[in-house]
Amino acid sequence: MHKLRLVAAAVITVSAAHAFQVIQPARSPYERRGLYHATVHGRIVSRSGQPVAGVHLQLSAGRPRSLPLVDVVAGADGKFTMADVNSIYPPYLSWFPPEEWLEGGVSLVGESAADVDIGTIRLSPATTIRVAVELTGGARVKPDNREPFVILQEKDALWSRIVADNIGSEQVVRGVSFEDGTWEVSLFTGSLTEEYTAPFHAQLGRRDQKFTLRLLRDTVTGADQYTRQGKMEVSESLVPPTAVTREFTVVGKVDFPRGIPIQLPP
Repeated sequence: MHKLRLVAAAVITVSAAHAFQVIQPARSPYERRGLYHATVHGRIVSRSGQPVAGVHLQLSAGRPRSLPLVDVVAGADGKFTMADVNSIYPPYLSWFPPEEWLEGGVSLVGESAADVDIGTIRLSPATTIRVAVELTGGARVKPDNREPFVILQEKDALWSRIVADNIGSEQVVRGVSFEDGTWEVSLFTGSLTEEYTAPFHAQLGRRDQKFTLRLLRDTVTGADQYTRQGKMEVSESLVPPTAVTREFTVVGKVDFPRGIPIQLPP
């Protein structure tokens, strides 16, 4: 008789707990955080509204420097489509047009399983500037010292700085999006650094400008025990607007573990 009472009490306890249980409705997989099974499309045009073909576009997972999720190229009509986009983080869309246009990017906002229309992306013309640095006066610089370090700083915008690239026998500043700023040149002479500055002004959209930066080393005065500051002369000339050679070309192969080749679809 004692055993029967225990069983009955257990049954009553389970039934009471079941009576207060809340049944949650099944959730759709599209309600997860992130963007899933979405289609992204848009169109690339010039400032005048003409389609720009061959623009390289990448969709990355949440940050501009993360690995790309999708990689496409805009067609002759400037249109592009990215199908079945899946990301746990809000994706970031970046575009890499030909050299005469500025690169750009934008965070993507949309819903899972939706058709996300980016609309029209209007490109801005890029400015490419060639730079030559000349040294006048001062002590002889040893050959093993580094080349002058050239930076272009936008006026009233400390975060906008472009470092000149050493490409072949010249230095090149690419992707300039501002008309006014400051040239900054650093020359390393062993234990000391010489710093030179001068105003910058250029016309946007041009690729035929060359600036010669002449460092007047006889004007250098001491700033502190490691740095000297001097004056710089700037002159401008015209050069043919030829394409800038890229810094490097990467050639390689991607395999599965154990060296098994990956067969890509045609």
